[in-house]
Amino acid sequence: MSNLSPSGVPIEIRPEAESDFELIKTLLDRSFNACYESELVARIRSTPHYLRELTLVAECYGQLSGFIMLSQVYLKGSTDSTALLSLAPVAVLPEFQKQGIGNALIRAVIALAETRKEPLIVLLGHESYYPRFGFETASKYGIFPPVDWPDSSYMIYRLHNWSPELSGKVSYPAAWQID
Repeated sequence: MSNLSPSGVPIEIRPEAESDFELIKTLLDRSFNACYESELVARIRSTPHYLRELTLVAECYGQLSGFIMLSQVYLKGSTDSTALLSLAPVAVLPEFQKQGIGNALIRAVIALAETRKEPLIVLLGHESYYPRFGFETASKYGIFPPVDWPDSSYMIYRLHNWSPELSGKVSYPAAWQID
């Protein structure tokens, strides 16, 4: 899908392709000044929790400039387990930041997630950035992270299939290496 960012930058957003993997690794390493995120993405891709159709890239002026991934995690309630989506990571190359590319990627992946049967998206993110997209503090709905993360930074986005009965602790697959 092609569109313009809020700042007028032409963006093409599409699902990632295997031929993008090396460019995505470089993008993630440059965006985060580390390699954890690129290693996380590689580990998730090797599991059944990887959702290719919900892993998107942004191209600007013919260059791969942004990336976003939703993968499957689980909400462990008192009697059952429910599949959810987790947003992580989202990244934009430093030279393309502050041009609306991250905004466009987040809005695109939420729109795609709305077409699925999952009830919500969880994320650990910046408390002043993600609420503009509709993310809310997860604990407000009785949903908690698997480890002690800052309450204001652990958020959910309620999709159409959300139910107020959902509550519990989110469980991440082993690929996340969260203990």
